[in-house]
Amino acid sequence: MQTLNWLESHVGSLEEGIELANKFHWFITVVEGTSGEKWFVKSGEIVIFSTHSKDALDAFLYGIGLAYSVIPDDLFDDLCQKTDEDFEGSKSMTWEEIREQYPNRWVVLQALGASIEHGKLVVPTMKFVGEFDQQAGDALDYATQMQRTYPQREYFFCIHQGR
Repeated sequence: MQTLNWLESHVGSLEEGIELANKFHWFITVVEGTSGEKWFVKSGEIVIFSTHSKDALDAFLYGIGLAYSVIPDDLFDDLCQKTDEDFEGSKSMTWEEIREQYPNRWVVLQALGASIEHGKLVVPTMKFVGEFDQQAGDALDYATQMQRTYPQREYFFCIHQGR
């Protein structure tokens, strides 16, 4: 059994540590393996850590949270702003461009200039946020994380099947 001495005083909880990292667009999620004996930490779709030990999982997440929690507030805010600006700088695209560049892939998109016309959602342009192989759940988790991080924006996920 391990003791995470600075967890409460510096980070709060492991979940709050993940939230800190996600402010820098890590999009960290934890997935438990089907047997319940292995855990995977993912950044978007990419597995960045896997373990058979719950203690090792907690220590990894604690380390991430602790690393971000000790950054001075003013520097943390500046880094978040710079990361947001870099993320925001991604190119807006039309649906045709998305279909051409990401065929047969799950994609997460940010709607730009969306409106409702005749009872239908119209999205003239969008920003590509992420792509996923065949796992709809991963794309949904990613879109949900983005929506929680930026509630003032509209995110959605879909698959393009070559049509």
